[in-house]
Amino acid sequence: MQFYEKYVNLCSSVNKSPSAVAEEIGLTAAAATGWGQGAKPRKATLLKLANYFGVPLGAVASDKESPAENDEASLQPLAPHELELLNFIRSRPREEQPAACQDAEAFLRFRAEKK
Repeated sequence: MQFYEKYVNLCSSVNKSPSAVAEEIGLTAAAATGWGQGAKPRKATLLKLANYFGVPLGAVASDKESPAENDEASLQPLAPHELELLNFIRSRPREEQPAACQDAEAFLRFRAEKK
C-alpha cells in the first residue's frame, strides 16, 4: 500500500482531513496536497505522523519504506509506559513538543550508555 492511501485511512480513523492533520503536526495543507499528487514525505515527517496517530512507522510509510515484517518492534502495539511518554509529550504546547522529544531521546541515550 502506498503512503498516501495509508495516510488517508489513518486520517479517516480520527475523523480528520489530510490537510487538518498536516497542519496539526506543523506542516501546511499544501504538504498533504503534494502527497496526494505523489510527493514523498521525509522520514522526519513519517515519524511525526506515526507519533500523531500512535502507530508504528510501518503503518504510515509506503510498503516499500516499511520495516521488514519480522521487525518485532514495529509490529507491536505501544506499551502502557510508551503511551504515557507519548501522552506527556503531546500534553506540552505544540511548539515545545520537538524539544521534549529531543530531551527524552537524550536522556534515554545517556541512560543506555551508563549500563
